[in-house]
Amino acid sequence: MRTVWTWSIAGLVLAFAIIFLVAFVDRPVALTSYDFFAHLLVLRSFANAPSFYLLGLMALVPVMALRYFAGFSNRTDRVLIQCAVSLALTRLCLAPLKILFGRTWPVFPHPSLIKDGVFGFNFFHHGLAYASFPSGHAAAVCSIIGVVWFTHPRYRIYYVSIVMLFSLGLIVGDFHFVSDVLAGDFLGAIVAATVLRIFGTAYNSTPQCRDRSAETPVRPFHHIWRFLRARGWPDSAR
Repeated sequence: MRTVWTWSIAGLVLAFAIIFLVAFVDRPVALTSYDFFAHLLVLRSFANAPSFYLLGLMALVPVMALRYFAGFSNRTDRVLIQCAVSLALTRLCLAPLKILFGRTWPVFPHPSLIKDGVFGFNFFHHGLAYASFPSGHAAAVCSIIGVVWFTHPRYRIYYVSIVMLFSLGLIVGDFHFVSDVLAGDFLGAIVAATVLRIFGTAYNSTPQCRDRSAETPVRPFHHIWRFLRARGWPDSAR
């Protein structure tokens, strides 16, 4: 119950922060960023980057499958599964939210603020031109960072650095408004927290010491190996 209240208060604060950012911050920051950083080729090439959701799931699922069939399933695989589920759920939540808010982008698709002077929300509009809010890339990053934040807390300083640098890149490159990135970060974090709650992972800031000697590794081919060894293989094949 305490967790629900905490996230509810955080969501309320976020709502007021987004209203303030849309009214006073998003437009001047986008225009200033375009004036200073639009010529950077690095930022331009980032616009053609593939979706983090597809890349993330393509990377996580094969790794988990290989580790399982190799007989090395352990706590790391549990964390990878949580990251994959968090990433997938975040993707499912994004589509209806983007349609609901229907916000235009700072510069790249049309219409946009810098190219066409269009700025604002167009509720219940569908299409790429109305999919700026919330930021999908920011949500993807935080959906994974939110999981490892609790499972591997000793690296939190690096997690904060990754989120801050990535969010800054989205804003400076005019890929998203400030409020888009903030909403995406919050969406990824709350989905990650929900996944951790579903999996029963405790919200504990200190790592837990476990007796690994009592753990039995998962080896799906163990019985097959014993069957072959009982019949003298591989010695009989020499």
